[in-house]
Amino acid sequence: MLNKEIAEIFNTFADVYEILIDELQENDKQISFKIRAYRQAALTLQNLSQDLKVLNTKKHLDALPGIGAAFASKIQEYINTGKIAEFEQLKTLVPPGLLDILNIPGLGPKKVKLFYTQLGITNLEQLAKAVKEGQIEQLPRMGKKSADKILEAINRFHLQPKRFLLGDAIPQIESIIEDLKSSKLIDRISYAGSARRQNVTVGDIDIICSTNNPAQVIAYFKKQPYINEIIAEGNTKISVYLQSKLQMDLRVVAPHQFGAALQYFTGSKAHNVKLRTIAKTLGYKINEYGIFKENQCVGGENEEDIYKTLKMRTPPPEIRENTGEIELAQTQNLPHLINLKNIRGDLHMHSTYSDGKQSIREMTEAAQARGYEYIAITDHSPSLHIAKGVSESALVEKKAEIDKLNNDPDIKIKILFGTEVDILADGTLDYPNKILKTFDIVIASIHSRLSQDNTQRIISAMQNPFVHIIGHPGTRMLNKRDQSPNDWSKIFTVAAQTNTILEINASPKRLDLDGNLVKEAQKYGCTFTINTDAHNIDQLDFMCYGVGQARRGYLTKADVINTYSLKQLLTKLKQSINCKA
Repeated sequence: MLNKEIAEIFNTFADVYEILIDELQENDKQISFKIRAYRQAALTLQNLSQDLKVLNTKKHLDALPGIGAAFASKIQEYINTGKIAEFEQLKTLVPPGLLDILNIPGLGPKKVKLFYTQLGITNLEQLAKAVKEGQIEQLPRMGKKSADKILEAINRFHLQPKRFLLGDAIPQIESIIEDLKSSKLIDRISYAGSARRQNVTVGDIDIICSTNNPAQVIAYFKKQPYINEIIAEGNTKISVYLQSKLQMDLRVVAPHQFGAALQYFTGSKAHNVKLRTIAKTLGYKINEYGIFKENQCVGGENEEDIYKTLKMRTPPPEIRENTGEIELAQTQNLPHLINLKNIRGDLHMHSTYSDGKQSIREMTEAAQARGYEYIAITDHSPSLHIAKGVSESALVEKKAEIDKLNNDPDIKIKILFGTEVDILADGTLDYPNKILKTFDIVIASIHSRLSQDNTQRIISAMQNPFVHIIGHPGTRMLNKRDQSPNDWSKIFTVAAQTNTILEINASPKRLDLDGNLVKEAQKYGCTFTINTDAHNIDQLDFMCYGVGQARRGYLTKADVINTYSLKQLLTKLKQSINCKA
């Protein structure tokens, strides 16, 4: 995504300035200001829901927090030319391989500068060689242990993904938490960091636990079979690589510090910086040990202690990004966010009629066991050959099976006859209208030409009188394929006008729409559904990840149609069609 590309460039600007701070013809204060400004601009772009191509006017870009005229000009230059001349010039001041070293965990600009100025190291190969020859351990503030860890990190760098899917990380976290609870050594425990904030991917895991016996907890933990390697160990913290190669930090705190530690390590960094600024104006200091007034701890056992002392409500972890949640907390206007218990059905799943692994009955029974009131079986349409799309003739058989199950006394939930119909390259749909009108629910999705701007294809589908929902609108696959460079402003406008519902696809490899786009779409008056896109019964449990994105997008129960009763849902689906009639 363009936003991510430019954010990375701005962060690299800051990295180069940090490395060259002693060599540039500017004073330290000027360069330090530039470093902070570039970091803030990068953070703004990372949190921005709209694609920068849509905002490509000086007026719109200037209005973004932390951007201003100078950064707006650079953004426009990149959009128009594919590069930023000042950045290209700045990069020539450092050897090309030097910046690659910053990709190694634990090596920031200061250490890279040290290696460069002291040993002339300009790439990963030279760094590895210097470690092996004992040169790195001789540098100030290094030593043999630090040098060995650098070599291990270099060797590992090419062996593991940089980011793990949230849906891959959370099950590991929950399993470890259950194991630590079973030890009977801890009082309270929770995970923190980006996983708790429900970021779509995580770089590492932070787990916080409280106890009066930290040494016993760490001794127990480091013996567990799910640990592949111990990176570092102290009295109250141990860092490890799990067998999955995911890094995890376990922090052990005193019971009266648990809430403060959980708040601090949940982040985000931007949220905590803003919180500390507010605390300072009120005469307090916040850190991972508590909130202090004149060196006296006045709270920290619970997260709420921190926020209450600062005269605000506690923002849910998912929205702690310094994008307005603190101001809402201060004015007691935080929304009552949707939660998993609000979900009454799942409107996107597949059966053996297309590429699903279980029959309609099996999917239905599994959904019933989860307490749902209704589901929709939405198999693929014919053009998606790889997914064994359902032919028009096979639809008759499928409809008959659903009708039979709906009359089965053992089936207590309603099964909707649905489809995930393909949006073709020209914006038409893979079934004719005479077929589409026979479904209880129609999801229209794109499965081809995924990297292009698909704005008009989506709009055409939304204007079809029989389409209720747009499935996984961004078409992305996390860690594999970026989302399409769509004009989201146009899409959200038409979705609201046509009463077309937007899907938050809860599959961990998609999470599409994500929280940022959901938050933006809500401003246009859009309505949402959270669905698992399950292809087997286990994947029905993906719902929690979709709810996480909905919460990141500030959605309430009323914003999501599958929190409705069956009667309310059917009325909403009918309204969607009537709006286009």
